[in-house]
Order: sequence, then C-alpha cells, then structure tokens
Amino acid sequence: MEARELATWMKAEGTRVSELAQRLREHVVTIPSAGVQDWLRELVRRFNHFSAHLRRMMQMEEEDGYLLPVIEQRHTLVTEVEQLRHQHDELRKLMSDLERTVHELSPEDPLLIRDCCTRVQVFLGHVARHEEHENHIVLYSFTQDLSAHD
Repeated sequence: MEARELATWMKAEGTRVSELAQRLREHVVTIPSAGVQDWLRELVRRFNHFSAHLRRMMQMEEEDGYLLPVIEQRHTLVTEVEQLRHQHDELRKLMSDLERTVHELSPEDPLLIRDCCTRVQVFLGHVARHEEHENHIVLYSFTQDLSAHD
C-alpha cells in the first residue's frame, strides 16, 4: 500500500473503530438496575462487533509489512513502528481476556460487571492512544515526504 493509500485507509478505518468504540463506551457507562440480562446481551454484541473490526484492522495493517511505507520513507521511525506493531499483540491479549469475561458475565455478578465495564473503558483508552500514535506517524511521514518534494 502506498503512503497516500495507507493514510487514507487508516483514517477511514480509524473513524470506524472510533465509532464502534464510542457505542461500546456509551453502553458500559451505565449499568441498569433492571433488565441486566438484555443489557449483557447488548454488551456482548457490541464488544464482539468492535473486537472483530479491530482485529481485522490490525491484521490488514500487518499484512504487507506493518507500516512498511512509513519505514521506507523514514528509516529513523523503525523503533517506533516496531513498538506499535508489538502493541497489536498486547491489544489482542487484552481483548481476548475481556472477551472471555464479557461472555461469562451473568446478572448475578454485579461486581464482575462493574469491573468489566471499567476494564472495557481502560482498554478503549489504550486503543485510542494506539490509533492516535499510528496516525501521527503516518501523517508525519507523509507530510514530511510531501514537503521534501515542494
């Protein structure tokens, strides 16, 4: 993927991940006192949708060499790019742990439900920071490349 294509694709996918994250965040902010079973079903649905999309996005980013156009343009960013790539592994582990928890919750687990909601919010913060850092590196590389040709 060329640098321009990568930047465009990352922006669109990042927007979609952000939208799904927001929907999930809105859901975990308030745990109802009644109708918890329906709320849990919706939590599972939203988490599954978000995690499937995030996994697919990370897989596509890694497919042709993670941020390869960035490394080709800015060799000095290799260490940062590798750290971001490693974060994908960490995010997958956190997501798998959360996924297990989300699927195991029952209405009789109020403490576990609250703990899970907190963990989901923290996880979404990790994802947001990761995406921001990726976008920053791509845009930096892309704009530096453009200014070099002006």
